[in-house]
Amino acid sequence: PAWPEEMKQPDYFRKELLRMRTDPRYNRNLGLQPNDQEFWNEAARVPWAKVLMRREQHWADRKSMWLQQYGTVVRANRGREEVAEMLEDCPGEVKRLVAPIMRYKVVEAVLQSVSDEAHETGVPFRELVQRRDILLELEGL
Repeated sequence: PAWPEEMKQPDYFRKELLRMRTDPRYNRNLGLQPNDQEFWNEAARVPWAKVLMRREQHWADRKSMWLQQYGTVVRANRGREEVAEMLEDCPGEVKRLVAPIMRYKVVEAVLQSVSDEAHETGVPFRELVQRRDILLELEGL
């Protein structure tokens, strides 16, 4: 969020802070203590505090998005590790077919879907990956 133009003036905050320290009509917090709730309500009403809160919310939203993306990356890495471990139990024919193309995301997605299906149905991964339709799909990639 951008600062309003009047707040970008070099002497804006100098004047603002002077008024806040001296003028009780401008700063209703002059007679209040910081442990009073009205003190914080008044502090949040000043124009530059509103801008700061918007900026704070903006960065909180960005942080939330970054954490979601990080979670996605961690889940994908964990899924790749699981698929790689399950491929160790597969016959050599499947390993020879998958090893050269494993670096592609499409192959990773196919194998992850096979892994998900194995977890859902209880059928071992090595049996599912040897099904004819899966092998044809992998050969087509």
